[in-house]
Amino acid sequence: MKPKRITEKIHLQKMNKYFILILLLCSCSALNYNTMMQNIPLLDKKGEITLLCGRDNNNNLGIQFSSSLEDHFAIQYSSLLESKRQDRFYEGGLGYYNKIEDIWAVETFVGYGKWIKNDILYNKNYKFDFNRYYIQPSCGITTKYIDIALTYKLSRLTYNVTTDSFLDKNDKNYSEEQLLFNSANLKYLIMEPGFTFRIGYKYFKLQYQYFSAVGFGVTKNNTNSISVFLKIPLIP
Repeated sequence: MKPKRITEKIHLQKMNKYFILILLLCSCSALNYNTMMQNIPLLDKKGEITLLCGRDNNNNLGIQFSSSLEDHFAIQYSSLLESKRQDRFYEGGLGYYNKIEDIWAVETFVGYGKWIKNDILYNKNYKFDFNRYYIQPSCGITTKYIDIALTYKLSRLTYNVTTDSFLDKNDKNYSEEQLLFNSANLKYLIMEPGFTFRIGYKYFKLQYQYFSAVGFGVTKNNTNSISVFLKIPLIP
């Protein structure tokens, strides 16, 4: 075989691998995007801690924490364990909160999240390192007996491939392919309008939450969940 044809064959093989890689990333990001329960503490004053544990309609387990460290300043943390593929999802943020006339509550959190996603395609294992920067404003009412909140979460998502199991390590062009594989990423803007309702008494309430995730290139995902919510005052 002539050297020119050999070179053309190598280039064609590389192009086929790149094409499959692009299909892999595009198809998975559009079909397999998962959401996590929104962390809506509706804090009243300095020195409060909120804890939440529940499951969504996909049987994923969610755990949440928030705390009002100072007047109008709070932190939050959320995690989720995906039931089917054992994906791990967690995020944390800083926020502003304010209680108005003993019933109305407003809050806004900004933060960063990460999702370690595992899946199989074409009999190959691969992993996505999912990054999310978000802003989450909420408003509603909070009383001894009920909490009601409306939320509009806006997130910037980036998918990065973190494993190389899709590639052939024995290929002499491995290093060049690895560079492309690791640099491949997809970015999306996701909108998540949500509704949160809690009923109980003071420090213990049952929570129902519903929200949708919509964005260009991502299949719409509707999520609802049932959780146990605790609000613990550390300062009388």
